Amino acid sequence: MKTFVARHAPSVTCTLSGFDRLVFRGTLLPLMLDRGMHNLLSRAGVRLLDFKDFAFNTTQRVKKAALAEAERYGRPVRNLESPKTSKEDLARTLLKEYPLGKSRLVCAF
Repeated sequence: MKTFVARHAPSVTCTLSGFDRLVFRGTLLPLMLDRGMHNLLSRAGVRLLDFKDFAFNTTQRVKKAALAEAERYGRPVRNLESPKTSKEDLARTLLKEYPLGKSRLVCAF
C-alpha cells in the first residue's frame, strides 16, 4: 500500500481502511468502449493468447500486496470457507484473540 501511495502520490488524496471489504463505485469507461480491453492489453504488451497468464499473474500480485501488510504486522490471515461467514463477527473474535499493536489492521480475509 505504501509503495502504491508513494508511486501515485500526486493523485492520492486519502486512503481508506475498514472491517470489511471496500466498495468503490464508478466506471472503467475506457474498458467499456469498443475494443477497450484490447487497447488495455495492447498498452500492457499482452497478446490475447497470453491473457490467461496475464490475468493469473496480476491476481497473484494483487493478492500478495493485499496480504503483505497483515503479514508485516503479524496480523491473522484467514481464508473464508463460505460467503455466508460473517466477516464482522470473525474480525471481532480475532481482535479479542490478537489485540492491536502498532497496526490498526485487525486481520485479512
